[in-house]
Amino acid sequence: SLVDRENKTLAEHNELKKAEDLWNRVKRMDGSGWNNDFGRDDKKRSESSSVKSKHRLERERKDKEEEGKLEQMFLLSEKRDQEKARDRAKKREEQRELAYKMEEEERRANIEREKEEALRKETPRQSLRRLYEPIFRTLWDLEFDNLNGANPFRIVIDKDTCAAIGAPDYCEVVKKPMNLTYIERKVTDEDYETLQEFFADVELLISNALLYNSSPSNEYHIAALEFKRRFKKLRKSLLTSLQQ
Repeated sequence: SLVDRENKTLAEHNELKKAEDLWNRVKRMDGSGWNNDFGRDDKKRSESSSVKSKHRLERERKDKEEEGKLEQMFLLSEKRDQEKARDRAKKREEQRELAYKMEEEERRANIEREKEEALRKETPRQSLRRLYEPIFRTLWDLEFDNLNGANPFRIVIDKDTCAAIGAPDYCEVVKKPMNLTYIERKVTDEDYETLQEFFADVELLISNALLYNSSPSNEYHIAALEFKRRFKKLRKSLLTSLQQ
């Protein structure tokens, strides 16, 4: 209708008028106005970015602090675990040592009980043998430097062997031969009934050696004197211990 067309024309005129007014205002504005507006926007964006950066750095700092705390807690926990493990190992070692000591004490006690039991059961000759056998073993093990470490008193010399060892007249001079081998048999068989019987055989061995090798310079005579000295010392020690 005519009214509608007039209203439309009026509206278009108003819009055009607004556009012209806006354009005129723009033309009157210098470049600084635009620049200031854009500068303010840049400043706002920069400030916003700076704030965000600070917030990010603060979060990173807090995260690192938390990580440090967690690491310290982990190290502390690990240290406590290690200390507990060392304590457990130490206790186990102490328990093993205690068990070993108890076993050792029990073993020694058993040995002592066995010895006591054996002593109660042993015969008089067995008891006597425990006294003289150490002396015999010492005499058997003697070595003589002047004879290149040999011990001639172990050798059996009788009428069957004297010629073979270069002493054919031995049995003519020595009426009752005696040597450590003879004595060993009697020790093993527990033939001695008294200490004096054992001592007598050793003394007979010495006297035979000195009799047949009568020269003081004879190497067997020298060895016999050393044998005698050692025997007298051992006998004295035994008799002294028995008197205490």
